[in-house]
Amino acid sequence: MEIFFRATNELYPDINVFYSTPSCYVKSVNEGNVTWGTKQDDYFPYASGPHSYWTGYFTSRPSLKRFERYAHNVLQVIYINF
Repeated sequence: MEIFFRATNELYPDINVFYSTPSCYVKSVNEGNVTWGTKQDDYFPYASGPHSYWTGYFTSRPSLKRFERYAHNVLQVIYINF
């Protein structure tokens, strides 16, 4: 891993790659006065047509429900960061 960090830092001098912890990251974000946006609405229930909503579709399929929730969280993170 050290080779990766060194190579990245040499190839891209404006990027500094290093080991860190979540607490160091949060401290750095707080010191930088970064403001994160929040998404207020929800992507669920899913609409497949103008008058077609899938509100109970995943209730009997727990593995699909978990996958949908995970994908929803990833999509919100991507949306917030762009």
